Amino acid sequence: MKRPFSDAELVALLPKLRGYAFKLCGGTAYKAQADDLVQSTMVRALANARQFTAGTRLLAWLVTIMRNLHITLARAAAKRPMVDIDDIQVTVRGRQEDTVHLREVCRMADALPPQQAEAILLVGLDGAAYEEAAQELGIPTGTLKSRVSRARTALAGGEAT
Repeated sequence: MKRPFSDAELVALLPKLRGYAFKLCGGTAYKAQADDLVQSTMVRALANARQFTAGTRLLAWLVTIMRNLHITLARAAAKRPMVDIDDIQVTVRGRQEDTVHLREVCRMADALPPQQAEAILLVGLDGAAYEEAAQELGIPTGTLKSRVSRARTALAGGEAT
């Protein structure tokens, strides 16, 4: 069955969808999350193209898919337990050993110099990209990479501080 919309129509709406995804996700600070939301929306739209009514607004249909997907993802995230350690909230998978392991990692990070601990927690625990973490800390990316490297060496039993 032929889709009631073309690939070109979808591509033309990407900038508007991306803007809406930024608003839903909390701004450009959540760029990766917003991009994932746009991609998931497109996948769902293509998979369910037969449900689109020809002659109606494609953008409105896509925005509805995106909003519903965002709500579903937010509800799923809310069900996952959070652990609050030193003003850092981390989602754990719900197993007791995960929480214990997370607390051990944070205890070890406390033994590091504050700049290294902050760097390793942002990159290693929070999963931030080097560039994103460096921007958040207001330092060059190379400096952040050095701090993370020294922190990893110290955590592995080396002496770099």
